[in-house]
Amino acid sequence: MSEENINSDVAESGSYELIKKRLSNQAERLFEEAGQLNRSRIEVFGQFDMGVKARVRVRTENNCLARDIIQ
Repeated sequence: MSEENINSDVAESGSYELIKKRLSNQAERLFEEAGQLNRSRIEVFGQFDMGVKARVRVRTENNCLARDIIQ
């Protein structure tokens, strides 16, 4: 952003609105870049379903509760 654009933005709006506008623009750009990065990742590595397939309760010979671990 050039200095003229910054000066005109400051003159047209208050500080809060200016900061909000800049952050919104940066967030939008970051979202687009993250989307592109994700699409590139899918092209290289493929896409896998990350859903839960099953739920299993693990048992050991020394079962304990979380409160048993605290000193």
